[in-house]
Amino acid sequence: MRLPLLFLLALFGSPTQTYFNCLKNEVVATYGDTTRLQYRINQVRAESNFNPRATSDFKNWKKQGIDTVTAIRNNMGAAGLSQFIFATAERYGAETITTDAAMEKEYRADIYNPLWSLRSMCLYMKNIELFLIAQSTPKVRTRLMTDRKFLELCSTASYNTGERRVQKLLKKHDNWDDLKYRLPQETRLYAEKIVKGIN
Repeated sequence: MRLPLLFLLALFGSPTQTYFNCLKNEVVATYGDTTRLQYRINQVRAESNFNPRATSDFKNWKKQGIDTVTAIRNNMGAAGLSQFIFATAERYGAETITTDAAMEKEYRADIYNPLWSLRSMCLYMKNIELFLIAQSTPKVRTRLMTDRKFLELCSTASYNTGERRVQKLLKKHDNWDDLKYRLPQETRLYAEKIVKGIN
């Protein structure tokens, strides 16, 4: 006998709720509090809409008939809840690419594993923040350290397009309105979507 889905969700909780709880724990472990939780929730929503099997194709590998694992290993796309490319994933300890890992409930260093993905995203975002602050001029450093929205816009833009690209722009621009139009449109819209509606 198959149990109704709503009954199962009531009994075990929805996968999305599990990811929210995991993300909250990782945000607290990484930052020490929950002040960035809504940003990280919005980020996962923007990256994968909480689908742990999400796989992007930005080098047209699907039409070329390349299998998922080969494509992700060769940085032709991104994978998992947080949409890491494999080169970045390896920096955060990912060892394997296994699409079945998307359904696992225990931590494993696999790009599709939800627990690895959420933990690594939080660590990567914190490291981006530290990098941008350390590499900036005193004026920009002060702005990043006192204006959380500006820091989040620059950090999420970096997550999307690369830290060094944003860091170079911060040498000339100390506010989002000047900096944003020098980024790819996709990156600008991505960053603004994540901070929208959060004070």
